Amino acid sequence: MMGYLLDRARIAGMYEAFLEVRPSNTVASRLYRSLGFEQVGGPKGLLPAVAGREDAEVLRRMLYPEGASPG
Repeated sequence: MMGYLLDRARIAGMYEAFLEVRPSNTVASRLYRSLGFEQVGGPKGLLPAVAGREDAEVLRRMLYPEGASPG
């Protein structure tokens, strides 16, 4: 499913994809990293949690190789 969505984004001319994941969600974090996402940020206390707030990891994946363009 994620591969399909990334392909659709590329076809639509998007250069990069971003997502947020909870650091405590190690399964999702590993999945996204295996798909080429890299951490580019991490707002503190962004996500609601049972015990207050939890940090977020902001991940990015470039949809084109360096220097390439959608055209």
